[in-house]
Amino acid sequence: MPDPGPAPHRLTDVPGNGSPPNEPGPAPPHTRTQRASRRGYVEAGLEILVADGPPGLTIAALCASLGTTSGSFYHHFGNLHGYTQAVVRHWETRHADQMRSLGQSDGTASTRMLRHRGAILALDHPIDAVMRSWAASDPIVAAAQQRVDELWHSALFALLHDLIGEAGTARRLAVFGRSVVIGYQLVTSTRHHGELDALLADFEQTVRDHYRTEPADLTISKETPCREP
Repeated sequence: MPDPGPAPHRLTDVPGNGSPPNEPGPAPPHTRTQRASRRGYVEAGLEILVADGPPGLTIAALCASLGTTSGSFYHHFGNLHGYTQAVVRHWETRHADQMRSLGQSDGTASTRMLRHRGAILALDHPIDAVMRSWAASDPIVAAAQQRVDELWHSALFALLHDLIGEAGTARRLAVFGRSVVIGYQLVTSTRHHGELDALLADFEQTVRDHYRTEPADLTISKETPCREP
């Protein structure tokens, strides 16, 4: 019977291949277009707005950020105008969700004011500042900004009216409180929660001076409330 000779080498038997026998080696590298959801595009847009402002919010920038193609963008949005509207609606909805907790009437005055402070500290202040600046040149953004301001003002006024009992004073203090937040967003370039926390604590002390009663549980705490990372 003739000698069949040495068996042919298999790829997995070749020394230095780096894979155990009978197991496939690593797949060759390849480039694949990423898929992005509608929400992913919106969140990416908010990041671009903070970094580059409204002029940087382009289809090319979005696709480069997400590793997608323009076809993927158009699959979710008809055009850049429709996309911009989606970004603004998402931002407005986040505010509405964040301030719902202020409508809760349970708890002491101190607890309710801390709840307000926590809601404010949890906001994305850099994007809020960009939106406010953008509103000066875009009527759609301006309308959304006005609705957001009215939501926060109304919620704070209702809270203060409960604690103070006098509408005129509550209204003035609500304007004062909103001015603290808006001024912080527009004037302070390095936005640290510690600075805003101290400003809100000072605002709460001013509110306390107008309480209609003075039981022990109305003392404003200096403790920073819990907030989302």
